[in-house]
Amino acid sequence: MKNIPFIVLPICLAFSISSQAAPEIDQAQTNHSGGTNNLNAINRFAQTFTVGLEGKFLGVDLWMEFYGNDPDVTVSIQPLGPNGFPDDSIILGQKTLSGSALVGPAARAVYFDLEGANLFVEPGDELAIVISSTDNPPQTGDLALLYWGVGALYSGGREVRTWNTSNGQPCGWCANDGRDMYFTTYVDTELLPVVVVDVDIKPGSYPNSINLSSGGSTPVAILGSPELDVNRINTDSLTLGTSGVKTVGKKNKSLCSIEDVSGDFSQSNEGAPDGHLDLVCQFITIEVVPEDGNTIATVNGNFYDGTALEGADTVNIVP
Repeated sequence: MKNIPFIVLPICLAFSISSQAAPEIDQAQTNHSGGTNNLNAINRFAQTFTVGLEGKFLGVDLWMEFYGNDPDVTVSIQPLGPNGFPDDSIILGQKTLSGSALVGPAARAVYFDLEGANLFVEPGDELAIVISSTDNPPQTGDLALLYWGVGALYSGGREVRTWNTSNGQPCGWCANDGRDMYFTTYVDTELLPVVVVDVDIKPGSYPNSINLSSGGSTPVAILGSPELDVNRINTDSLTLGTSGVKTVGKKNKSLCSIEDVSGDFSQSNEGAPDGHLDLVCQFITIEVVPEDGNTIATVNGNFYDGTALEGADTVNIVP
């Protein structure tokens, strides 16, 4: 049967920056004595940066100051386009802060929590922190100020903006060489991405009936595709619930084969070969522990490079 759809999740499924997360400072420029930029509905600013750590991107600090009754500011993480400026067609993560609670007596570091974006980064990624606001200071009195440092202080990127400082005209994105924003980015290096794979438990059958008291084994296919070469999967790492792959021989060889058994569900829920090689492994039935009211079983494991994988399918537990 076709797999239950999953979203890409971190290995640690639940955490907050204040407790379970292990945030590390990645990139930073902490001089804020250069001056301020006024954010409003027309002007946008961005600080480009180069990632140095691998893991989950948690958020960013900016040095800011707020006035009025209901100011707002939005931070977006965007990739860079071929011209080295933010690509406005792609938003990798976004956080908006607003309200009177932002208004304070002094400038300070303001944290934008981007954990929920599930953005995983690796060294060398070139990204931009894009800052915008819907405030209209002349009409509402609401205003957000963004601080920058004196001189080009950060070698991994630069500040850019959406108007030309020489003529005061909009420019899409223009370089503002010679200054960098105050910013700090945070990454949790203990969290790595999980590749979600398509799984077919008992390929060729529907429903996927399993008798947990059986002394036999249950075949499970991890479905190959143009994007997934199943030869990259470490069969010794695979589990179905708590069950490992059945082994044979003196060397405890994993009982797995590579063949095209499923992947085409256009005609029936049983699945049919689709022209892509699948990894079919036998799991010890008595050790399978289904989830979600005995209706779902999950396969976990790793590729040979250490990247985690996960996939699930429905099961029908019978006496």
